[in-house]
Amino acid sequence: MTTHARMWAKEELKGHLAVVTTPFHEDGSIDFDSLEFNSMRAQELPCVSGLYINSIYNEPTALTLEERTLVMKRCLRAVLPGNISVVAIGGASIQDVIDLAQQAEAAGADMIILWPPTFGHRTSEGVLAYFEKVLGSVQIPGAIYRSGLKEFGYFMSYSDLSHLLKLPNFCAVKDVSMSLSNYLDTLGHFGDELVISCPLDEYWAAGRLLMPGKSPDFLFGTSRPLYCETPDRPYLSEFRSAINSGDLAAAESNMKRILTISNSLHTRHLEAGGHNVALIKKAIEILGYRCGAVREPMSLPAQSEIDSLARIFDELELRPW
Repeated sequence: MTTHARMWAKEELKGHLAVVTTPFHEDGSIDFDSLEFNSMRAQELPCVSGLYINSIYNEPTALTLEERTLVMKRCLRAVLPGNISVVAIGGASIQDVIDLAQQAEAAGADMIILWPPTFGHRTSEGVLAYFEKVLGSVQIPGAIYRSGLKEFGYFMSYSDLSHLLKLPNFCAVKDVSMSLSNYLDTLGHFGDELVISCPLDEYWAAGRLLMPGKSPDFLFGTSRPLYCETPDRPYLSEFRSAINSGDLAAAESNMKRILTISNSLHTRHLEAGGHNVALIKKAIEILGYRCGAVREPMSLPAQSEIDSLARIFDELELRPW
């Protein structure tokens, strides 16, 4: 079924949708000026087409409902004209989640993305009812986070996704199955109707090369722009351009650079089941972003780990600008 939201998603979702990190003061309060600074800085990157707000990198599980709303509004204020804004929505209380979705719509977000409920005994029927109520509470386009990571703990089946197609504003899926074959299979099943996207460039590339009619030119909610690209070393932009033009030699050289960084900093943690947000926050400080403190139960990484990443950045000529 073609809907306005699905047509919008197919036409408008392009490039890398970058995450934003939340800096904290030493007393644990949010540093809103640095939050806006980070939001603006990410949009200086050639690959970035918009912001993915209140993602796991904003540390939402450590924020109150009021703080999540304030973070969302401050980030939305920083979105540049012509860029896309997507707000991640999730929580233990369905009423809180509905309130967040409606506030995102009222604040002018282009789209929301809904996480599965992350705690307690979950059945397919219960999770589907949860998604239906939340997506049904707003008119703006909505996406689903389909994650196989242990920190989320619920992986949506094809039957679940098919059931949600009846919702006219359901238009996209962020697939973090951590399985290339699963990603391609999902793309094959649903790519005609929905935008099926992934934050990993190597998976995206396989989809573009093998299923160009189904694969979007869009990477959904990724941290890689923050540490794999600078304005004068646009490795992600060059990789995306090389894949789209069929220049596989150029794609290979850029992929090596991207994987050198991401495997050291991020992918190994994803493969273990979660996001090492504190490590990424501290690493991108090397490139000029503002890290600040983190909230418990997170803790900042050892300086030796940061020094090792600094050497990789230097070897690949990724430096502050």
